[in-house]
Amino acid sequence: MTRPALLTTAVILGLLAAGCEAPPPATGLPDGPFLVVLGIAQDAGYPQAGCQKACCAEVWDHPQQRRAPACLAIVDP
Repeated sequence: MTRPALLTTAVILGLLAAGCEAPPPATGLPDGPFLVVLGIAQDAGYPQAGCQKACCAEVWDHPQQRRAPACLAIVDP
């Protein structure tokens, strides 16, 4: 093997070895406070007030299908 080929091989192997580092473990939680949305239909419940579209019309006729407004959880780890 010639000297330039040996040098090229050594550089490539060095770069490969440097790129094989394991990623740091994920903690699963952000470092600062965050919000978690609890609930449905973006803060107004379901059906939406005054909505006559097909998605809400059926729910107006069947009160057992109605859902309460959403809530927010503020988490401070």
